[in-house]
Amino acid sequence: DEEEDDDEDISFDDVVQEQKRTDKARRQREAELRERLQAEEHDSEGFESHPIQVNISDIQGPLRTIIAKRHWIIADIKKKLEQSEKVARGRQRLLLGDRDVDDMEVVCELQADGSINAASFAPVNLVFVMCMDKYFKLQTFMDSF
Repeated sequence: DEEEDDDEDISFDDVVQEQKRTDKARRQREAELRERLQAEEHDSEGFESHPIQVNISDIQGPLRTIIAKRHWIIADIKKKLEQSEKVARGRQRLLLGDRDVDDMEVVCELQADGSINAASFAPVNLVFVMCMDKYFKLQTFMDSF
């Protein structure tokens, strides 16, 4: 039985390599999505001329306002927060209402008026939560209350 347990052990190096593969695949998906969104932006007349105001708050109140391009995804917002707040992207959670927003969601699709129309000026209001563990699942935590 002890030999079987040894076969199932996963080394730290294996975990690190798997995380690197996962991160690389995520970066590739993000790059592909950005490329597609930028192509759509160029096909839509006036699309870029209306940036989106993204208001970021934390439990203490307003934190930062970011002016986003219409083709940005949440990962782009997190990158800006990483630079300004010095919190690694993997440790950031952004809430829209009561849900954790995914890094691959397109910012303009989150506008308060539900519009993805280029002329919409509705802001996106997000709540910033810093997590100590990058694998922390915010929804599981919220469901416990």
